[in-house]
Amino acid sequence: QSFTLKDSLSIDNKVEEKMSSDSTFQCGGSLTDRDGFNYQTVLINNQCWMAENLKSITKPDGTLLTNLSRNSERDCIGGDGQEGNEADCEAGYTLYTKKAAMNNETAEGAQGLCPTGWHIPSDSEWHSLEFSLTDEGQTCDPNRPDFQQDCIGAGTKLMAGGDSGFNGLLAGIRYR
Repeated sequence: QSFTLKDSLSIDNKVEEKMSSDSTFQCGGSLTDRDGFNYQTVLINNQCWMAENLKSITKPDGTLLTNLSRNSERDCIGGDGQEGNEADCEAGYTLYTKKAAMNNETAEGAQGLCPTGWHIPSDSEWHSLEFSLTDEGQTCDPNRPDFQQDCIGAGTKLMAGGDSGFNGLLAGIRYR
């Protein structure tokens, strides 16, 4: 199925693409970001998502993100969950502050650090993805009162090695 790239979504590396007339894009293929990193994409429930964690080292204006220091915009996480190096970031173990990921934008659906034509997904877009991957009998409540019990099947399918093709790596969480 052939799509054209524009008005898409991503969070922490995941992106959805919607129809436009700008350029031809084949969901299920790959795309390259402004820093030269390639990402596979996957079609799930009529949404095209990046199937790999974002690895961007620059903001859309070309400014380098601060890295590997206290209060940095971007951190690389090692396999042991501790501070990593650039090789870890290139493997997809990158954490961004929310402000950096959004590129100082506040509206849902903002491009943020995403490649041109892609955007950070809204909560409802994430819920649509999660709901489409639920197991029979699961409801996947959009308020997520108990995600572990309510959407555990969807979460497992979204992880690396899951059967959705999404391949989300669990890079960690940032604490203040």
